[in-house]
Amino acid sequence: FLDIGLPMRGDAALKNIRKKAHGIIFIFDLTQPSSLKTLEEKRESMISQEVNLDDVPCVLVGTKADLIKSRKITLSEIQHVC
Repeated sequence: FLDIGLPMRGDAALKNIRKKAHGIIFIFDLTQPSSLKTLEEKRESMISQEVNLDDVPCVLVGTKADLIKSRKITLSEIQHVC
């Protein structure tokens, strides 16, 4: 397990992902649209820095799913990231 957090902690974190990751769990807050946007930006940054996400299983997890009335992210927005 490698927790690089957001914001990314530089090239060293990406290098570890390329060499050591057996999978990646992307986590965002369903009540905060900015968290999905940040996740998408970091994912794109990983791809641009030659992290081949096709070779590493990735899971996208939305937190606070129980706060139905507070959700601000739609399923179609999530599917766009995948």
